[in-house]
Amino acid sequence: MKKLLVVACLFFFIAACGGTSKTVERTTKAATTTTKAATTTTKTATTTTKTATTTTKTATTTTKAATTTTKAATTTTKTATTTTKTATTTTKTATTTTKTPSPSTTSTTPPTKTVLPTTTVVSSTTVSSMPALVDDSLPTTQALANGKEIVSSFNGNGTSVLDPLNFKGQYSLIIASDSGPLKVSLENDNESRLIYDRPEGNGVGTYETSASSLEGISVAIDASDSVSWILLVVPAMSSEDEIVGLGTSVAGGGTILGECDSSAISGYKTLYIGHSFGKPFAERLMEFARNSEIDGHCQNIVFRSGNDKGNPQALWSDETARSEIQEILDEGDIDLLVMICCSDTPADIESYWAFPKWIDYSLSRNSDTRFALALPWLDSPQRYETAEIFSTVWNLLHERIWHTILDNLRESYPEVDIFGIPHGLAAVELRSRFETGNLDDVNTLIGNNDNSIFRDGMGHSAEILHDLGTLVWLGSIYDIDLSVYPSGNDGKRIDDYTVDLRLLAESILSREASILSERK
Repeated sequence: MKKLLVVACLFFFIAACGGTSKTVERTTKAATTTTKAATTTTKTATTTTKTATTTTKTATTTTKAATTTTKAATTTTKTATTTTKTATTTTKTATTTTKTPSPSTTSTTPPTKTVLPTTTVVSSTTVSSMPALVDDSLPTTQALANGKEIVSSFNGNGTSVLDPLNFKGQYSLIIASDSGPLKVSLENDNESRLIYDRPEGNGVGTYETSASSLEGISVAIDASDSVSWILLVVPAMSSEDEIVGLGTSVAGGGTILGECDSSAISGYKTLYIGHSFGKPFAERLMEFARNSEIDGHCQNIVFRSGNDKGNPQALWSDETARSEIQEILDEGDIDLLVMICCSDTPADIESYWAFPKWIDYSLSRNSDTRFALALPWLDSPQRYETAEIFSTVWNLLHERIWHTILDNLRESYPEVDIFGIPHGLAAVELRSRFETGNLDDVNTLIGNNDNSIFRDGMGHSAEILHDLGTLVWLGSIYDIDLSVYPSGNDGKRIDDYTVDLRLLAESILSREASILSERK
């Protein structure tokens, strides 16, 4: 018990990982993070007057040429009339407070709806970002689409609400912003669902949503005036199983059911429950297993957006999510349940109360169920000024908290196979190599999916982290030779990287095995 109290005290001041929303936010003396503040320069609509001046907020109205200027729109008077003593402008004189002009919109068929702004002043921004770590200019719409057809595009600053989109079929949204915080929600008459939540921070972040039905749906952007953003509507590339939308999912989540072959021998029927710092790896694991001569790996997924909704405690407390998960477990044939670390208070060992509940329920349905606890990386990676700080904080969490949780569970369930998946170390290793100039496959820490480690400021995995992380999942779950598998198209893509991802994944797993050996 003393050991646990010491651990908890040590971690009261460290930042901690949890997936997509509340991962590592604290600091230690040994690992101090600094975030460079974005300097915001606010343009003010100013007009000058000869005889009388009327001031409203930051706009000054004038006679004679009474002109009010915003970032992208100019309102001009027709016949400005002013009385000197009362300083009154007529109705056709320049308006003292102007609404933000609608964000510019371009579209192809179907036609684009206009944006209804909710701000009164549009501000410009001067972003001060960490050199060499983030690219602070928004990509073009064509670069952002990356070859996909652009059905509609929007761009603007600050908070805006799009008119309902009447697009039939399934579409994805691609979102880019030059800083945060920024939230994007889908809304209809009955509900609102948050689909993207970027925390405060500088540098370009991009995100692509799962497939959704947008018919009759409004998109709401909530951001400060200093945040510039682009939003694209593109045809969905996902399979039918990945389609989520209002009315079919809750709180930014959903359920994906795999097609499982009950006669398969070598593969596991797997259920992943968690958030978006684990979901992409669970999905890609199906392809990697198929190209690794693993017969019949089957993947089921129940996910919610954000650590505060996707960690095991939140999923157990959410009656709807718990029901979705239990319905799958009730079939009695889940071989492996994968959960993701951590709680919202990661240094508090008592906050991990839901792990035993999920284990007990699963074992009551299938006594042979295996369990894996995945540990992702720290979110909002730009908050950690160097790779060394990023690594130090993650390793403290990994060795002092995560392994303590695993040890406690193994002690409580000595006959049950419980193991870890340390895919967060993939991000730690890639960032360390990038900052030392030993990662030629990317040119920025946060950027586009194919040229960076993280594809947005939240820290969602870009392609190279996606592939390396999935190799760690594959090697943790199945006893296979990663120097050979996966083969096929997946293997070719992995071998095309300049860095040897296979060797890097093997070193991550070897390091994990050494830690386990030392703790015995």
